[in-house]
Amino acid sequence: MCQVGRNLYIIGGGDDLVVYNIDQDKVLLMHDLEIGHVADVSLRLWKDGQIYGVGSKQIFKLDPVSYKLTILAEYPGRIRCGMAIDDHGIYFGDSAELMRYNWPVAKGAK
Repeated sequence: MCQVGRNLYIIGGGDDLVVYNIDQDKVLLMHDLEIGHVADVSLRLWKDGQIYGVGSKQIFKLDPVSYKLTILAEYPGRIRCGMAIDDHGIYFGDSAELMRYNWPVAKGAK
């Protein structure tokens, strides 16, 4: 679960996204992300204003305004736990191994 403004973004039932507005005490959206099981505690708001998460095989980005889901990468193993996020990338676990998805290098950056 993560909070953006007064909305809570919650994953339930494996990969169902629920958006709940605290002030209105109302569910704004219920939507199946169709990406397979999303790991517990795997949604994080990042400084670019986007929500990032990990599924069982994908690293994804969710726009909190349009709810558009973008798959950033497919992982060949199985993501079993996660996640943490920093300026280097997104960290998650595959069994006892710590893995990192590196942020793409911006065009023109060295």
